[in-house]
Amino acid sequence: MSLARRVSYNTTAQVVGRLLAAAASVGVLRMSTRYLGVDKYGDYVTASALVLLLTTLADWGLVTISA
Repeated sequence: MSLARRVSYNTTAQVVGRLLAAAASVGVLRMSTRYLGVDKYGDYVTASALVLLLTTLADWGLVTISA
């Protein structure tokens, strides 16, 4: 197998993988919004955003201090 063929195969595999992951994300989002409803989904999104924000702030200087 030539180098160009391997590169095209790997590129195609990565594109297909990303498309499948995006489709799965949309499917999970749709199922979770239907299951939780508007109010509970809003609470879930708020909690997720807060956890992400606090995790980022907590980790911000940790690598610098550790080094």
